[in-house]
Amino acid sequence: MICRQYIQPKTIQEAIILLKHFDGEARILAGGTDLLIDLKTEKKKAVALIDISRISGLDEIRIEGENLRIGALKQPSPVSIPNSRVCSRCGPLRD
Repeated sequence: MICRQYIQPKTIQEAIILLKHFDGEARILAGGTDLLIDLKTEKKKAVALIDISRISGLDEIRIEGENLRIGALKQPSPVSIPNSRVCSRCGPLRD
């Protein structure tokens, strides 16, 4: 596994800038068990790892206007949504 840099951006914008900077040679780490195995066995290569696990808001579910936003780091199970506004709009999440 050849990975020269480990970076923890504080914002989504910073993560995007880093991805552009490394031009396809960086990998996003968000928990990363599968990625780390793939890097170790050389199935995947990366010059840098960009760890998004500490970016605020990526583990949240929230309503923004008419949209329901589910963060990229929100665990799929259980998705507990106590908010009745969300439940009334998104039956599959309620069930």
